[in-house]
Amino acid sequence: MGFYYVVFSFCLSATGYESRCEPEKLIDTQYLGLVSCYTGAATVKKMTTDDAMQEARKMEVKDAKIDVKTRCITSAETETFLKQWGPAALVITGKKYE
Repeated sequence: MGFYYVVFSFCLSATGYESRCEPEKLIDTQYLGLVSCYTGAATVKKMTTDDAMQEARKMEVKDAKIDVKTRCITSAETETFLKQWGPAALVITGKKYE
């Protein structure tokens, strides 16, 4: 069993607005095991969707759609990911292990 991290990205679209997609981001929380990581990924997906829909309602966008994609990567893959995308791709939560 190893440590895993959640990577996520999302796209927003609505009628009359240009679609906007955000690049993948890595969350700094470590998960012990793949099952725990996928549970964390489901939470990230729900939180991202809820936050985006709340923002759309504030802007009075009624037909907003959000597509959130998540995946789990190993500790070894995180180094490659951050080298490729840089520090802006890291979301710092302060949680070390779940």
